[in-house]
Amino acid sequence: MGMQIHLDTNFFIGGFHHNPQSFQRFAQIVSGLGYELLITNYVERELRWYLRRSILPHVKVIRVGEKELVNFEAESRQIVGSLPQTPDMSVIFACHSRGGVIVSSDLKLIQVAEELGVKSMVNSAFVLGLLEEITDPTDKEILNDLYERLFADEVSYSVRSKDVYDPVIRIRKIMDSAITVLSSHSNKSRQEELEIPEEIPEESSDIAIELRELVKELRTDLSEYLAEAEKGNIEPLHKEISIGSSKLLDLLVEYHTLGAPASSPLFQEGISTLGHLFLLLSSLEIALQDPFSALKRNDELLMLMLQSEPLTKMLELEVHLQRIILLLLNKKLDRLRGYFTPAFMQKCIDSERSDVQNLLNVVSVLTIVLANRKPEVVAIPKTYDDVEFVMQLGFQFSAIGQLEDSMLILEQAFHMAVNAQMIGVGIAIIEYMAPINLALEGRYNDKLRELYETIIETDPSFSGYDIEDRISIKRQVPEEFIKKRYVKASSLHPELRSWLDVLGSDEITFKSLGKVKVVKAVNWNIGITIGIVDKQGILPSRIGVGSAIKIESGKFASVLPPKTLVQKAGLDLIIIPHESVPLRIFVRRAGTVSIASSKAKLIAYDL
Repeated sequence: MGMQIHLDTNFFIGGFHHNPQSFQRFAQIVSGLGYELLITNYVERELRWYLRRSILPHVKVIRVGEKELVNFEAESRQIVGSLPQTPDMSVIFACHSRGGVIVSSDLKLIQVAEELGVKSMVNSAFVLGLLEEITDPTDKEILNDLYERLFADEVSYSVRSKDVYDPVIRIRKIMDSAITVLSSHSNKSRQEELEIPEEIPEESSDIAIELRELVKELRTDLSEYLAEAEKGNIEPLHKEISIGSSKLLDLLVEYHTLGAPASSPLFQEGISTLGHLFLLLSSLEIALQDPFSALKRNDELLMLMLQSEPLTKMLELEVHLQRIILLLLNKKLDRLRGYFTPAFMQKCIDSERSDVQNLLNVVSVLTIVLANRKPEVVAIPKTYDDVEFVMQLGFQFSAIGQLEDSMLILEQAFHMAVNAQMIGVGIAIIEYMAPINLALEGRYNDKLRELYETIIETDPSFSGYDIEDRISIKRQVPEEFIKKRYVKASSLHPELRSWLDVLGSDEITFKSLGKVKVVKAVNWNIGITIGIVDKQGILPSRIGVGSAIKIESGKFASVLPPKTLVQKAGLDLIIIPHESVPLRIFVRRAGTVSIASSKAKLIAYDL
């Protein structure tokens, strides 16, 4: 009997709901590699009939008794507290009892499993591991297709989730937190029908009427703004809200100057509305990778709160949470001192914001790390949330181009994960650091080898992972990758149509094309760097390390670059799109997947 793989329901739904019959071929590949696929009777019940009849012949069903599971849940609750749903706990119980590895995209399941000492990995990571073990081209194509579906499903889940954040994706956690708070106040405002008392100073009645109408309009539009933010339509939304908030601020100043007291209900409602807009704007500016503007906006919001006690009660802790993150990103460490006082901790308790209160422990560690420029290798997280927050900060540093800071923070996250026996998370962090290291011209090669050795010392079962594949570029481009004439995207080699990790972008001058933007990316499977020409400017203006792109449709040529370009830019292959054919390229950034196309520059894409 080979290694046992305990599959969760979402593996089948994400990977095979479109074509259940294809599971048979997948099972044959896995069996040939010496793995045994298992599900529990609880997972069996969750499968729809059309999936069940195609899957059950190729997996082993483990019967988990109800009484045994209840006892296991009671024991587990004493160790980890909150548990996932019963079917998920049945998977953990089966793996705990029999050994093996859990495969799931449910982060809560994986988090609890690791805390209970049960090995686990996300769906796409499992398939990626299989890809490294096989050589047959047909099998590779099958697994590549499965990997794309599972990864897309994980992206979609992480964007929709409001309670759990998947570390495999670059997630907009900061924005999500603000959106959750703003949504609750937006719904409350609609329920109250935005009734503003008729207290209008006679000398400013025209201004008051205009202010009243604008406040009602913006409060009504707030829910639409939040929906657009969640879809990822960041740039146009930021512009629209900036215009509306500037107009509102001007009217508030004019209304107050003409005699309206600060205690006026209309003035207070206007201040509250402006505060909500500023909070959303600062979140959007984080997503736009502009932490300096976001911190300035956050400071303006704090000044607004001094003018409105109701606004302070509604948003104070959320504003401070955002400010803590922005001070870290802007490395304004001296301004963080006020958040380590007993008074602020009590404020968190009174407001029932344990998320902010618990954050302060890890913030103190990060402050020391950024000040001393070296990780605290013995730091132990209280929960997975501590590790995940540090990872998020590392991703944010990467997004704004602070790559050295990103590597430092991600190294800190690595040590925290390993110290808490989250070995799978540690491997994932090394994966995140790899493209940043490559963008830094391999300056951290030895550091990544050192971190990998730490993994092996902690858990020798990971010795099969080849770290050299993530720190070296082969530079050899197979002949089948070269297409000197324009061909359809589907005719390009599958590796050129897989997700490519972005290393940055630059303007490069070609004899035939002139000066054009080139996005540099890496394909780890074949170990080459690829330059994608963006002459039409369809890709996001700020696309750097931490993003990924995938060619979907259009016509492209793929050619070898001149030797000088190989030496100067480190490019092994150039992909040139046909200007007259509509293009479609997936862009994965900050927890979202979007489409860049020649017809519409950036369209939100709902997976």
